[in-house]
Amino acid sequence: MNKTFSLIGTGKIGWALSGLLTDRGWKIVTVHDASEQKVKHYQNHFAPFFLDKNQFLSPTCLFICIKDDNFQELLTEISSNPIWKASHIIHTSGFHNARILKPLQKSFYAEIHSFHPMISVIDTDPEKGKVLLQKAWWALSGDNPEWMKAWADALLLKNFFLPDEKKDFYHAAAVMTANLIIGVLRGAETIASKADISPESYQKIFLPLVDSVVEHIHTVGLQSALGGPIVRKDYALLEREKEALKQAGLVDEYAMYDLLSNYLIQKIQNTE
Repeated sequence: MNKTFSLIGTGKIGWALSGLLTDRGWKIVTVHDASEQKVKHYQNHFAPFFLDKNQFLSPTCLFICIKDDNFQELLTEISSNPIWKASHIIHTSGFHNARILKPLQKSFYAEIHSFHPMISVIDTDPEKGKVLLQKAWWALSGDNPEWMKAWADALLLKNFFLPDEKKDFYHAAAVMTANLIIGVLRGAETIASKADISPESYQKIFLPLVDSVVEHIHTVGLQSALGGPIVRKDYALLEREKEALKQAGLVDEYAMYDLLSNYLIQKIQNTE
């Protein structure tokens, strides 16, 4: 494989992915970002890995690492520019499926793919970012599953094939796992404030509980990790606490508590 790539988008994912690829001997053909300052910073950092201009060639891969709402504008902009021609055009969005790249497939006769790392990259330091990418499972969608798996395996990345038409369910699960769980914790923080526990104290007191639950899930699995009043079938306690939330005027927190406790009760009853 010709280990060359171009990149559009020098944010957290693009930066971390570049660090991962250049560590494995890949060379950079060209880079673009809406911010010229970010491009210069990227070029300075990855300068040893750029191909000489006299060696210009169409890369094996074009990676598109941009915000989800910028895709249509970008695709219109680059579809007629041969500098972005590549054999494989890949985006890293968890939301969009590979089919969104169809205009580039037609323009450049390329195979199109979606490679999404199931991890939150929170730092643009390529050393930290690439470590996170190496920990992640990668969802591979689009053309030529064999080529996609060979690419990921060569980089020692854990991977699985995700049918393009299943992407909405995959992303919804990711949103619940990584984002909506924050909503639950924010609701718990609000409830704790009624016990005169400040937001700062909530994090110190309750986040170790979150850590212990996650550790327990790793040990026994999600299906067996639930404890507390729902497992004990102490429904009177649940009703008393829901009434306390209602009396305190915590309408949203009451609704969340009621919905999730009933959901888990139903899940347990279905397995008995």
